[in-house]
Amino acid sequence: MSRKHLHAGFAVVMACCAFGQTPSFDAVSLKPNNSGSNSSSSNTHNGILTGSNVTLKNFIMRAYGMLDYQISGPEWLQSERFDIAAKPPSGADDKDFPLMMRAMLAERFKLQAHKDTKVFPIYGLVAGKTGLKAEPVKDEGGNNMNSSRGYFKCERCSMTSVAAWLARQMDRPVRDMTDLPGVYNLILNFTPENADPIKEGAEKKEVYPPLLTAIQEQWGLKLEPKKAPLEILVIDHIERVPTEN
Repeated sequence: MSRKHLHAGFAVVMACCAFGQTPSFDAVSLKPNNSGSNSSSSNTHNGILTGSNVTLKNFIMRAYGMLDYQISGPEWLQSERFDIAAKPPSGADDKDFPLMMRAMLAERFKLQAHKDTKVFPIYGLVAGKTGLKAEPVKDEGGNNMNSSRGYFKCERCSMTSVAAWLARQMDRPVRDMTDLPGVYNLILNFTPENADPIKEGAEKKEVYPPLLTAIQEQWGLKLEPKKAPLEILVIDHIERVPTEN
């Protein structure tokens, strides 16, 4: 048996075993959405997941806790969209949700996949010449984040949490490379990318610098371009049309 066929057979076995051992939704309704809209929405209320015009790729991202660029599969994963209603079993825990999503993908879309690593461009969050312009605070009660357009406030944030927030503002992952332990109270004001600084400043009574400049001036930190291996999910097989409800 060739290595390719052996790997494919192993993926099938793993998919079947994983489905048999992991929690699953009590009921799932999946309907193709052919509206042509690029907008989508999803929410969880009373434990029931509902979504409108959600891409198949988004399902996979939520199931495996990965970002868009970490999914390696056919291009149509981004174009096939669905409306979903999924009811978990009574007493299901939040930590079971990704596992139930994986079981649904294996059952309804025949998903088979394996994990690998790939070198990506990233940003390293490092201390600037002045060092961090904040003192550690007591780690009491967990962190509390509040953000809006051009504004970020975090109480009791670790540098890992700061890097995670910055990654959502950037076009690539951000890793904490500051070697700064502890947690901090931080506030950041900046002008978002593609925004009009004059208009933004008129609304906020002050003109703030772009994000990269702001974190240097206000925090004493900076982002440096680097490369690092990141985990990816390689799709070995997936059906474009799910099995019927």
